[in-house]
Amino acid sequence: MSDVQEALSRTVSNGFEPIDPLEADVCQATDAERAPRCSEKQLARELAGMTKLHELSLRLTQQPDLNEVMREVMEAAAELLGAQRATAQLIDTHDQSLRLAATMGFDSAFSNRFQIVRADGSTSCAAALRRQTRIVIEDLAFNPEFAAFAEIAQPLGLRGVMSTPLVASDGSLIGVFTTYWDQPHRPSDHQMRLLDLYAQQAARQVERRVAEQALRASEQKLATEAADLESLRQLSLRVAATSDRTTALNDILDVAIRMVGAAKGNVQLYDSSDDTLKIIAHRGFNDEFLEYFKTVPMGYSCCGAAMENLERVLIEDVFTDARFSDLSGIYARHGFAAVQSTPLLTSDGTLLGMFSTHFAEPHRFSERDLRLLDQVAQHAGRIIERTQAVQALRDRQVWLNGQREALEAAVNGAPLETSLGVLVRTAIEAVGGDARAGFYLTNDDVTSLYHVVGMPAEYAKAVDGFKVGPDSLACGLATATGKAILTADVKDDPLW
Repeated sequence: MSDVQEALSRTVSNGFEPIDPLEADVCQATDAERAPRCSEKQLARELAGMTKLHELSLRLTQQPDLNEVMREVMEAAAELLGAQRATAQLIDTHDQSLRLAATMGFDSAFSNRFQIVRADGSTSCAAALRRQTRIVIEDLAFNPEFAAFAEIAQPLGLRGVMSTPLVASDGSLIGVFTTYWDQPHRPSDHQMRLLDLYAQQAARQVERRVAEQALRASEQKLATEAADLESLRQLSLRVAATSDRTTALNDILDVAIRMVGAAKGNVQLYDSSDDTLKIIAHRGFNDEFLEYFKTVPMGYSCCGAAMENLERVLIEDVFTDARFSDLSGIYARHGFAAVQSTPLLTSDGTLLGMFSTHFAEPHRFSERDLRLLDQVAQHAGRIIERTQAVQALRDRQVWLNGQREALEAAVNGAPLETSLGVLVRTAIEAVGGDARAGFYLTNDDVTSLYHVVGMPAEYAKAVDGFKVGPDSLACGLATATGKAILTADVKDDPLW
């Protein structure tokens, strides 16, 4: 073997940059001849590297996409180092993990596996993130510190690895470039110096793109907030102008669904007589859902849990949330994978009902979502409280008018049936719907009831002489105890 060949072989085996035969001849020359010619060769290499860096810088200034910036620098770095494969990662400031931005030479399985890398991982890029310094592994097969990484890399034929951090102007880490070789390898000092320049250029470009993205995001946020405020203002005007509760609540639901990107929604009213929620307005649900959730008890489902604690309940993914795993099938059948329920409260904190929105896909609730849901819930609460107050005032006026009419009839000598008939009519008017009402009086020894007015003749005949006592049913029991007897469904209640 010639001296030149031996020099080449020694250089490659030590992992340094190869010297071509011409340079080897130069370096075998006399001391007087060697210095100028080696210097010229070195300068030529550095000039070529700087020229490439300048060309890269010009391209990067015109590249708006951050991932493409990372790809350009990654590929330039791989070319500089003679690497067969490479990756580029950006820091995620939320959890300080590395997120894959670009790859070269790897398949999708590798990309999926290393989409997110955390600082406690076994890879070289994790070590670079953890230590915030360059990690050079000349041969993975003989580096015990990265044995776990070698087990992953060996089937891929990876031997030499180098991870270079990207450092921002304030000293913080913003990403990592990693280059891979199929053979044991260590870049030369010259290559590392040029790579540092590449990394610095990339860092400046990434900082600029991040700043631009932050500015655009801020502008978009301001525009979105302005649109939100206008939507809520318009909603307030419409709600204030209508006296119909159903119309107002449907309008509120439509606005909420649109603003937070939900698919469906409903408003439920709290029934204090049995601590349940009952749907009074909805959007997007079929009859099966409405029947199943017609009455929701305390603690059941998302809305029942919110009612129990008087706090909003969020289910970001019905298939992974253990609290409601028994309902995931029902939720899925009705086409939603995420849901939130917000209690509707009076000004003094009394529960009025529940406002819920449902999402077709798993949904992570943002601060904006929660802020808007609070605003919409306030509108819904106010409309329910207002309509209840108006209804209470109307009911009171109906009763006052009925009592006055019944009293006038009695004073004017009308039969008892006439005065009581006025009260029957008043009760039906106050309750609404297809209600019926009737008056019954007891016999002298208060042992039975007989019908006076209100009910159809056939029914009145059937209940005449109805027994009064503690073992009696319905109205007979109410007479004996002096307490109201409430029956939600006469078909199911043994008192009937």
